[in-house]
Amino acid sequence: MPDEANKPSVTEPVTIPDQPSWERMINEAALKPQEPTVARTYIKKWGSDSEPVHLKASDGKEYVVKGLHAAKPHIKKVLSADGIVGMLGKAIGAPAPRVVLIEVPKELVDGQPEMKHL
Repeated sequence: MPDEANKPSVTEPVTIPDQPSWERMINEAALKPQEPTVARTYIKKWGSDSEPVHLKASDGKEYVVKGLHAAKPHIKKVLSADGIVGMLGKAIGAPAPRVVLIEVPKELVDGQPEMKHL
């Protein structure tokens, strides 16, 4: 017969570790002012469906930048998914790249035929 003294009580409270409040985290992130990051230098273009370009920006960092395409309306969904997955990945501590809105000046686009789609 099992020892009744060693049986856990069903009425003991179970401690659950604090979980992040996704709503709070999203609201805090939305309220943080973000300095504009401006593309300064074209490096190269990749040949995938979203036609990303590798650019160096005003903060000295390099970014893979994707833009909207009039001829490819599905790219809006790709960009949304990339941003959401990247931000959620960072929020849970996954090794995800930083998601940043990059301002690409018209002069930079005009000077690089490879960027005409941006």
